[in-house]
Amino acid sequence: MPAKAPARRRTAGAALPAGRGKTNMQDLMPPAKATAGSMSASKRVKTASMPKRGKPEHKHDA
Repeated sequence: MPAKAPARRRTAGAALPAGRGKTNMQDLMPPAKATAGSMSASKRVKTASMPKRGKPEHKHDA
């Protein structure tokens, strides 16, 4: 299920390196630990990369 809440996107993003073995599970906060343990790697990537809805893209001043 795609994450709609920003907090869920952040926890999935924090769990990505732990799932890959680049950071220790001990360094994660409890919500990210649960996410890292319960989701598959492809699901974590999909959840963390959901676009923000309802916000316009940033226009650069040229």
